[in-house]
Amino acid sequence: MIKLSDVKVRPQYRTRVRYRLVVLEYAWEHGPAAAGRHYGLSARTIRRWRKRWQVDVKYVQIAGRWAFQYTALDDCTRFRILRLYRRLHHRSSLAFLAELRRAFPFPIQRLQCDHGQEFSFAFVLGVEAAGIRHRYIRPRRPQQNGKVERSHRIDQEEFWGRQRFPDFEAAAAALRGWETRYNYERFSLALQGRTPAEKLAAHQPPRQAA
Repeated sequence: MIKLSDVKVRPQYRTRVRYRLVVLEYAWEHGPAAAGRHYGLSARTIRRWRKRWQVDVKYVQIAGRWAFQYTALDDCTRFRILRLYRRLHHRSSLAFLAELRRAFPFPIQRLQCDHGQEFSFAFVLGVEAAGIRHRYIRPRRPQQNGKVERSHRIDQEEFWGRQRFPDFEAAAAALRGWETRYNYERFSLALQGRTPAEKLAAHQPPRQAA
């Protein structure tokens, strides 16, 4: 299960968070309805707890240990960058920011994320130092990152739910392959049957011959 050492939590909230992590672990394996029956909670409450964990960071289990999929999605084209990290921490977030600046085929103008501890003030300073405008989504409004959340459901259905990996390195490499398939091969109804790369190409100015 997710350990408290993976997530920064104030001391007065550690008992509450530990309990919720146990419930969410059960819900991950058996579903929110079964977890609700087991712990005497409503499935709606459990779904609400689950939505509060980083709609732009996906928790995945690899060989019995938790890892964290960081996801960046371009709002216009749905073009995504996916990376896997061992810890949920602002240093992972800063490493992901560096990856985004290298990997996205266009300059990043604005970045939006939730209020998770991994997106702390140090992360905001790193974003602004890169010349990128930063914005937090409004508290208790995960729907503002709804496109990322929907893309995580696709990840679960078409990637993580279909295979198991022996270790972190194998999963991280496979995730890079899935990123390529998602961006360049997978057609999307939301994009009128195009891939994210095709929509991106349609929005880029034509190159002029030298």
